[in-house]
Amino acid sequence: MRGVICGLATACLLTFPTTAAADDGEADRARCKASYERAQVFVRDERLEAARAQLLICEQTCPVELVTDCRKWRRDVDALTPAVRVVVRDTRGRTLTDVRVTEDGRALAGPLDAPIAIEPGAHVLVVERAGYSPAVTRFDVHAGERDRTIVVVLVPIEATAPPAPRSSTTPSYIVGGIGAVALVAAGVLGIKGQIDRSSFRSSCAPTCDSSAVDSIRTEWWIAAGLGVVGAIAVGAGIVLWPSSDRAGRSPVPEVTLSPRAFAVTWKL
Repeated sequence: MRGVICGLATACLLTFPTTAAADDGEADRARCKASYERAQVFVRDERLEAARAQLLICEQTCPVELVTDCRKWRRDVDALTPAVRVVVRDTRGRTLTDVRVTEDGRALAGPLDAPIAIEPGAHVLVVERAGYSPAVTRFDVHAGERDRTIVVVLVPIEATAPPAPRSSTTPSYIVGGIGAVALVAAGVLGIKGQIDRSSFRSSCAPTCDSSAVDSIRTEWWIAAGLGVVGAIAVGAGIVLWPSSDRAGRSPVPEVTLSPRAFAVTWKL
């Protein structure tokens, strides 16, 4: 093709009369010569879009007998120009059309399912859509490569966010364990108090020694205190449990105390 360009440029120069008097003729002659020279450089550097622009100037400024050659050369440049198709999908495989696509910082116009002319060489394609993370794709195309498909997958923003670190369950186990131990101790003392009370009723009531009666009361009050501590500790252990595992539910402990018994409940 370079030989064709050089030969065409030479023919153009020989065809123009060297003694042209009109200024317009001289200007056209200069533009014709320059367009041939520049087109040759642009084709060599694979800048086909710029070469095509120069060939259009050739068709407008060169003599009529050379326009046919200019058009043939432009068809050859069109055949060398690569074309790509951009297909955008989401992570489910659905095709997305309402996207913004830029190639090397230049917005691409027109439907994505149609071939897009592009210069040979390395390119950077950026695809954007509301609610999705931008996708950056780097690729190379060669002269004459046609209908190459570039598949881009857009990922939803919420899917790209790193998962929140899981809270440790150790504090919940420790506090809840202390509460469980306190509740067990409270239950043991409460049962022991009931057994002692029944024993005294059958053996010495109503003349039992006051110290024996006081010991039973002390056991019950200690049991009640341990029950309160245990209930609070168990409730705190549930509260400290990672919220994601509790599905956002907050326990509400309810404690019922009496000299004879105690009860602990909580609602989730």
